[in-house]
Amino acid sequence: MASLKLIWARHGEAAGQSSGGDKVRPLTRHGHVQAQSLAEQLQNLGWIPQTIFCSAAQRTKETMETLRQTWKQEIPYSLEDSFYLGNLYNVQHIFEQHDLSDFNTILVLGHNPGWSTAPQELSGDPVSLSTANAALLSIQADDWNTALQTSFHWTLDHIIR
Repeated sequence: MASLKLIWARHGEAAGQSSGGDKVRPLTRHGHVQAQSLAEQLQNLGWIPQTIFCSAAQRTKETMETLRQTWKQEIPYSLEDSFYLGNLYNVQHIFEQHDLSDFNTILVLGHNPGWSTAPQELSGDPVSLSTANAALLSIQADDWNTALQTSFHWTLDHIIR
């Protein structure tokens, strides 16, 4: 059994509607500040991920880059189109496609409306995530795929707001 930590986070505040569509909306200045604060809080709690899975939308990519720059670490990442308006099922599907055996702490970064429901599905605890919020979840499991199939057995260790 391994101790696995999952950081389930939302992007920082995004600019209003764009002529290019919702996926290309950038972070606002406040959104960048939120992302930096999220990075600092994760670092202070000792929850720096070993890899990141991130929605391919502009605002999530900018949030991820702010996190990585704040940590001053080259953390590997994967951009996932399915995380745009995704949910727990999309994360399960992506994790099944990767060898995650070398990672104990993973960050997933996405959008509402479906994104905020997953921490509650995993832990059974009521969770609501606003922009740049994160649910820090942990579980003892053999591997990530088994862990993500285990609803209501995760521990909600902390919520960063």
